[in-house]
Amino acid sequence: MYIIVKSFNKSLINKFCSNLINKSKKFNIGFSGIVNMPKKQKIFTMLKSPHVHSKSKDQFKIIIYKRLIKLPSFFVSKIKLIKFRDFITANLPIGVSVEFHFNK
Repeated sequence: MYIIVKSFNKSLINKFCSNLINKSKKFNIGFSGIVNMPKKQKIFTMLKSPHVHSKSKDQFKIIIYKRLIKLPSFFVSKIKLIKFRDFITANLPIGVSVEFHFNK
């Protein structure tokens, strides 16, 4: 099983990942580690004026940070992993999204 964590705030995602590791120890689930995935940057350029002054523009940037957490599914029962997933989704902070992928 692996978990992909996404957020716009870098400090929030780092804090959530460290809490996630501590909670995995509580559930007796070992983890392989945290992998920093490449961040995505979206840059939007907008004109300040709707009619004239087309050279004056504003730029806005959105940065999406990602982390990959691998959990060994062959050492842990599937029931423990599902309970851990439910615990994470119940205690998910605002501003963080989580995707769960089970190995087949």
